[in-house]
Formats: sequence, structure tokens, C-alpha cells
Amino acid sequence: MNVIHDPVGIFALLLASVLFSAWLSNVFRFNIAVILLIFGIIAGPEVAGLLDSGAVLQILGSIGIVYVFFFAGLSTRISTRFPRHDAYGKIPFNKRSPQFFVWTVIPALTGIAIGFVIGKSPLQAAAIGIFFASAGIASSLEENYMKFSSLESYGLPGSVSLLVVFVLLALDAVAGGADARRCIFVLASGCILAGVIWSLFPRLASIFLRRIKSVGVIEGWFLFFLVFTASYAASFLSIPNWFTAYIAGIALSSAAMTTSGSGTGRILLKDDIFSPAAFFLMGVSIHISEFSSNTQWLVWGGIFIAGGLAARMLVAFFSKRIALMKGPMLGLAVPFTTFSLAISWILYSSGIFDAPLFMGAIALALVTGIISNSLMKKASSAAKVLSSNPTEKAAFVIPNRILIALSKPSSIPHLLELGAILHGADNRSPLFPLVVHSPEDSEIAQSAGSETILATAVMKLSGMQKSVLPLNVEAINPGLGILESAIQKNADTIVIGWNKPPRLAHAFFGNIIDQIVSGSNSMVLVARGRFPWKSSKQILAIFPPLVDMHSGYEAALQCIKRFARDSFATLHCFIPKDYEEQLADLWKITFSSINYKISTFSTWREIPDLFQKAATVHAAIVLVSARPGEASWSPAFERLPHILAENLPEANVLMLYMPSYNEQREQPSPQPAPPVEVEAASSPQRAEASNAEALLLESVRAGRIQVNMQGSALAEGIYKIIFSAFPNGEKKQLRALADHCIEMLQRQPIEIEPGVVLLHDRLENIPYPMVCFGAQKTGYRLSALESPVQIIVLILVPVHQSADEHLRFLADIAALFRMRNLRQRLMDANEPEDLLSYQ
Repeated sequence: MNVIHDPVGIFALLLASVLFSAWLSNVFRFNIAVILLIFGIIAGPEVAGLLDSGAVLQILGSIGIVYVFFFAGLSTRISTRFPRHDAYGKIPFNKRSPQFFVWTVIPALTGIAIGFVIGKSPLQAAAIGIFFASAGIASSLEENYMKFSSLESYGLPGSVSLLVVFVLLALDAVAGGADARRCIFVLASGCILAGVIWSLFPRLASIFLRRIKSVGVIEGWFLFFLVFTASYAASFLSIPNWFTAYIAGIALSSAAMTTSGSGTGRILLKDDIFSPAAFFLMGVSIHISEFSSNTQWLVWGGIFIAGGLAARMLVAFFSKRIALMKGPMLGLAVPFTTFSLAISWILYSSGIFDAPLFMGAIALALVTGIISNSLMKKASSAAKVLSSNPTEKAAFVIPNRILIALSKPSSIPHLLELGAILHGADNRSPLFPLVVHSPEDSEIAQSAGSETILATAVMKLSGMQKSVLPLNVEAINPGLGILESAIQKNADTIVIGWNKPPRLAHAFFGNIIDQIVSGSNSMVLVARGRFPWKSSKQILAIFPPLVDMHSGYEAALQCIKRFARDSFATLHCFIPKDYEEQLADLWKITFSSINYKISTFSTWREIPDLFQKAATVHAAIVLVSARPGEASWSPAFERLPHILAENLPEANVLMLYMPSYNEQREQPSPQPAPPVEVEAASSPQRAEASNAEALLLESVRAGRIQVNMQGSALAEGIYKIIFSAFPNGEKKQLRALADHCIEMLQRQPIEIEPGVVLLHDRLENIPYPMVCFGAQKTGYRLSALESPVQIIVLILVPVHQSADEHLRFLADIAALFRMRNLRQRLMDANEPEDLLSYQ
């Protein structure tokens, strides 16, 4: 058969192999890289004769090897690069060192022994040893992270793969004819290069990422520019480009994080054609004729595969006993992944591995992949925590762990209320109110802004009988900070506010919301609140075509059900014509306790008029949407929220992006107990009431409560509260504190509830936290608020107070409002002592 030399024909054959390999991988759960290698062998010159390793495949394959090693570097876990988020770095050294020994020395010695058994040279035996040591699944894989939640350290430690790459560099130099001095020079150059890249690349990436607003393609290409430029420059020092790419991947891992990866937010780097081309080229380049010269290759191949399996089982066995690892270590330790195949290709192309050894590596990757998939599937089934009790099962249905991103003070009450509604009545998971601040903000600005918002969230949610775990995150990019926090807390739902129309005509949401929607597979709810969500009288919900085929469809219905049930609103659903039969059966079950009706539409253009006619006072609009690229997503949906928000300016608008979870990710993972949770519902009410009343008694005796205040100026009221609370304080400092509080109220007033405002600050010269209250019956007028300010709550805490003490203090204050009707008591009292006589 004639060899194809036309680049278009070669590319078409490559794409056909990729597509067919992906299908076979889906059906049989084989490693797609192994299937591509097999197709390459079939298409190669010694089987079908369709291709040879010509210039086109050489270019694509060479770039693909760089890609493979770069992405291997990205997923390598190095604790000094992630000091706060890396689980491996948290393991004590006395446990980490035996783990490193188990993952390197045992498989390496096994490989060396197998090499000598099958009659290989010392160089080849050493190469087999590092190949055996390269196996195992890195802990950053999305599948494993979602199956086994996780501060546990699973899979291949980053130090192991780093050592393997350095040994591979030395073996490659020896195979190239380098003497001992030359080999030492190459290794020294590699170490120096690693140091330069480690210190320089993260800074360059940080500078570049700060200068641009969008996230995605531009950032990805910039990172690839750094990788390929460094790889080319390093080649003049006789350092292979794959080595430089791997080191660059480690250095840039913090700038290239992906939310669907290890648990940190990353810029999304799209799948490429170069990596498949690399494995396809490997198959094309294999010399099958070498098998005829070795009649015992089948026997040696069997020993090689058996030795590889034995090495990985020993790793799993000793990892569970020496390194005290937990979980399904066998499934994680066994597989030889694409990283191992890339290493075997480097060894083959340098002449260290012959064709039978390379084919043995491919067979080992195929066999171990099948074994690992089977073991992981069984472990996933065993890890299910849902019981057969329908009521217990309902408690874990998404939305379950909800993160609420807070920024604008005006939207805080609506977002917290929405989060509490979606949280449900029987949910024992905490709510996660989150504030992201810039590292460039001063400590004073952070205290005045972030902590005041979080204190408000704790008090409001505790008043709703909800567990709360507030998060104060520092991040240059707010969107990535939110995504990273959501993954760390294993949040399945993100709630974020939308306040103003966009400046660009083609965009509905801003950059931060776009990042969250495109960068997360969790359910994302973008909300615009005009009135309390529980005051909704009518819910107008629109569903796109094929919505019932989406994996997150039932989670979306669960959200709408909770919303309608808590607000007692009428549900009016709009669906595409001819879709009523597909949706009706599930709706009858889900919405059985809700008053709902269905209307249909033919085209998207009809919806604004339909909504305009159907909407009543206090209407809430819910738009159920998929993400771009999913089957149930429609381009027409992009403009629809904007149009409806403009046509119905007084309506609440909720854009609901359905979660894109596969079967494993839908199963709830074991939830680690959070370090601090203000559990209003589960705490003993008697003890909580006692603590709250003791706080009230102490505030009355110290003169920190002012009731029946006179005067109409808010500033006058704040001055009176502060000067009464500190009668012996220095007047200049007290005046500065009062002026600061007045400025905070004027700039961003935060209401706990209508008529009650919260002020929060940290002071250096107070030994313990304190709270001050002020009440004015007619109320102070504040232009930013609709209701007059009748109650002022001022919380002052020491600068160095721990988070645990801070949250307990806020919980006590919230208990006063929730359990002891403090607002009414403050309004009714003529003297502070009247509060103590309340029965």
C-alpha cells in the first residue's frame, strides 16, 4: 500500500485514530494513549504501510512529548510550591520519608532485578527500574479527588516523579555516549536550569496575569510560550526539551491551576492534538522486525509484565503499612499512565529499550489500566454513603454544601437568604459565606470590609438556625479565589450576586462570574435580588430543550422545589413545545407538593412577551441553563437574562447553571468535619441562651447599651454609644473610632435585618471582645437604606483574637436576636436595666 505523504491525509488519519481511540476507551475503559500506540503500529510501515515517521508526524510528535511532560509537571505535587494547599506537604517527615522509599526503592530494585533476570545490561536494568518507579496516579486527577474527599495524600508523590526525571536525564546522557564528566555537567546544568525556572517563571506568569482581564486562551498560550522558549534555549546546553518542559510545568503549576483538577483553581488549558500525535508517532516508529531476532521475547515479556505488577502491588502493600496511608491504594498505585509511556518512549528512542521492552511497557500500561479501573470502580461503589431511606437520601441531594460569595453590601441579605433557602431544612452541612480580598489591601481595609461582611453573614445565618463556616480569602483574581475555595471545601453549589447591567452589549455577566461559570462543574446560581426571596408570590421558570438529558437536571429541580416550598409561591414553568411528555413524569413526583402549571413556547423570541404578560407583583425569574458546549445549551440563552432583567426591572432574577457531574461525582464524598462551625441548630439551646444572657448582662453593667436615644443625627448616636462604652478612654482616639464607624456606615451600611445595622472593627488596646448596642425608637435616616436605622450593633474585637473565639462571640450575639427577641426588648426599654427583667 502506498505511504501517505500529504500532510492533510496524515492529519485526517491521525484524527480518525484519535476519534476511534476515544470511543474504544469509553467502551472498554482502556488507556487512550495505549490505543493510539496500537493504531500507530497498525498504520506504520511494518504493518499496513500507510504512514512512516515523516516530517509531519515528527513535528507533531516532538511537540506532543513536550506537552506530555509539561502536563506531568503541572500535576506533580511539590509541597514547597503549595505550602497551604498541598496535603503531601502536611505529612510529617518521619512518615514522608518511608513513603518516598516505598515508591522509589522498592519498584526500582524490582525493575533492576527483572532486567538482570531477562539478560539485560546494567544500563537497561536501571532503565527498567525507573520505568517501574514512574507508575501510579498523581493525586491531582479529578476522578480520584472527587471519589475520595480529601486531605489524605493519595497516589504518586511529586518527589518520586522528580527523581525519575533526573535519573532519566542521566541515562539519556549516558546512552548518547557521554562520559562521567559530561554526564555530571548535564545533571548540574539541569539543576541550575531548574533553579532558574523555579524562581523566574512564577514571577513572569504573575506579572502577565495581573495585566490582563480575561481568563483562558491568552493565559494558556503565554504559559506555552514560556515552556517552548525555555526548552529551545536549554537545548544549547544539551538538555532535552522534555526535561525543561517538566521543570517548567512544576514551576508554573500555581499559575495554571484548573478547577477540575486537584482542588485548586487553575486556568483551563484545553485538550490538544499534539499529545495524541506523540503516542501515535510512537506506534508508527516501532520496529516490529526486531521481534524476529529474539525468539524468547514472549517469555521475557511475560516476566517483564509480571515483575511490573509485582512492583506496584508491593508499593500498595507497604504504603498502607509503612506510610500509614488510607483508602484504595492498590487502585491508585498500580497503573502505568501516559507519563510512564512517555518515559518508555524516551528510553526507546535513545536506544536503551529495544522493541520487545517497549512493547512490554505498552502491554503493562494496558493491563494495569484495566486492573486499576476495576479496583477503583469497586472502591467507588463501596464508598457510597447514601442509605436506602428516602428521607436520608434527600438530605444529601445537591444543593448540599453551598458557598455564598459576598462582595456588595446591598446584595448580602438577598444572597444569604437565597443560600439558606437552597440549604434546606434537614441539611447538616455548613453554609460557607466567602469574602475575597486583594493582597494589596491594607490590613485596616480588610478588617473594615471583609470581617464586617462575614460577621453579618454569621449572625444572619445563625439566626436562621444554620451552621456557618465563614471564609476570608486572599487572592489577586477574585474568580480564581472563589473557585479554589469551593474545591477546598468540596462545595457542590456556588451562589454569587449580580448587581449592575454589563457595559458590553454582548455580555450579561462580568468577568468574575464568567470565570466561575466556565471554570467550575458545580452548580452556579447567579442572583439579582430586588426584594426578599421568601416574599416571592410567583416563580417563572424557563427550561431549555434537552434539559432532561443533562446530568444536573434533577439538582436544578431540587433547587426550584426548595425555593417554591419555602416561599409558598406559584410555580409557572415554560418549556419548549413538544417537550411536555418528557418532563411531566419527573415533575409530578418532584413538584407533588407545589402548585405549578406549564406553558410552552415555540421560539426564544416569544419568551420576553410571555413573561411580561404572566408576571405579577413580587415575581421571581429562574432561568435553568447548561454551560456552552453542552447539549442543552443554546446560544439564544446568552441574551435572554439581559432582556428579561431589563423588561422586568423589579423582579428577582436567578440564573441557574446546572452541575456537570458524572456518576461518581454525584455521589457525596465523606465530609470531613470542619475545624470551626457555628452550629446554631445542633448546639444545646439552654447553654446557648445562658451564654447569650451572660453577654447581655455584662454589656448592661459595663454601660455599653444605650436605649431610648434622642436626636435625629446618626453620627450623634454613634458618638454616644462609643463614649459611653469607654468612659475613661482618650477622647481623641474615641473620636477617631467614632468617625471611622460613621464613615463605614455611610460607605457600605450592612443590615442584619431591616432597621438593624452592624458595625465591626478590630482594636489593639482592648483585652477581650465586646459588643455595644444603641436603640432609637423613631430611627435614624440613612440615604443608602430604605428603613430607618433603629438598632445599631457595634462589635469590637482584639486584633489578635483567634477565629474560633471570634465565631463563638458572634454566635452568642446572634442567639440574643434569635432566641431572646433582643430587637423588641431594646425598642421597649427605657433604661438598659429593663433588658434584664425580660421574661
